[in-house]
Amino acid sequence: MIFREKQKNLESEPISPANAKNILVCPLNWGLGHASRLIPVIRELLNSKFRVYIGAAGYSLELLKQEFPEPEYINFPSFTVTYGKRKSLSLQLFLQLPKIIYGIIREHAALKKLVKCYSIDLVISDNRFGLWSKKVPAIYITHQLHVILPHCLRLFEPLIYRLHRQIISRYSECWVPDFADPLDNLSGKLSHVHRQPSNIKFIGPLSRFSSYPVKSTINKRYSYDIAIILSGPEPQRTIVEKQLIDEIRNSQYNALIIRGRPDKKQITETSENIALVSHMPTGEFVNMIRLSRYIICRSGYSTIMDLAALKRTAVLIPTPGQTEQEYLARQLSAYFYCAEQDSFNLAGAIEEIKKYRGPDFKMTDSELKKQIQNLHNLKKQAEKRNNKKSQRKS
Repeated sequence: MIFREKQKNLESEPISPANAKNILVCPLNWGLGHASRLIPVIRELLNSKFRVYIGAAGYSLELLKQEFPEPEYINFPSFTVTYGKRKSLSLQLFLQLPKIIYGIIREHAALKKLVKCYSIDLVISDNRFGLWSKKVPAIYITHQLHVILPHCLRLFEPLIYRLHRQIISRYSECWVPDFADPLDNLSGKLSHVHRQPSNIKFIGPLSRFSSYPVKSTINKRYSYDIAIILSGPEPQRTIVEKQLIDEIRNSQYNALIIRGRPDKKQITETSENIALVSHMPTGEFVNMIRLSRYIICRSGYSTIMDLAALKRTAVLIPTPGQTEQEYLARQLSAYFYCAEQDSFNLAGAIEEIKKYRGPDFKMTDSELKKQIQNLHNLKKQAEKRNNKKSQRKS
């Protein structure tokens, strides 16, 4: 179900320049990562005077509402997947392919109505497969061109890659949030594949923290020994939260736990040596990370980009069965210490993380700004193609 949320009346606000375009931005609602990495994209769109509509649901919708109160929001759910406690996530996705395909068809049909209803000129989709359009240009954002499957399904990887290429080919462009250098990057073989789709553009890592200056941690006075950043789908988010709370309570450390629940009111619960916060706005989030000596978090790609933006190392706990996170933790083992959830030991992890230094990549938004400025040309090119098609039909 799609409905229009009552927000600010954008029609009454002056838009400059006069040729500003209506852009629909839609993150996948699996955890917070897809929405959080769209924050710099939305910020740049607004700075460039585009009129932004945001189509999202769940935690993603709540997060973006808190960051950007000015756009108009459309409750536009992505397809959902059921997660278990033990099975491989990739295997679960594979087994639920019929459900996923049905969800893609539904969201594609819904997009047609939205484009017409809101006079959308361009769509930006973060990992939502069905949001391409024949009427307007559409951009697909992903860091995972190559999907890594568990060993029992590794035989199907070439097939999955071909299917993903087909999906990508329906979009005008595919933006990859990573460095183009095949040897010096964050995503490794997830994005740097041998046969890349022709419409790929590397736009550099996307982090909501990129606009905040990096500060030295040398001789710094910390408010917390540990900042624990939780994210990802349930039930694993809650499972690791309970596990880490038990570990902290029986330790000498004091910790701040950011629960990754923007749907909840901003509540801070303090007990013994633990402070739990449901969620934090970006500015407060950055400050709390800076005031924490050590960081423990998942190894999701958006989290990796945030850590790279702040040049911080961390203890990474991949979500069990999520092959992408397991690969990223191994791929970036020069910068982060990886610990398995089932055998996690806090004291041992803290001793190990002392040996690491954070990544020192040169983070810049120049490629993102370049692609945002090129959106006007993308719209004109699409109009020309549509006009030629109309002429051929007539």
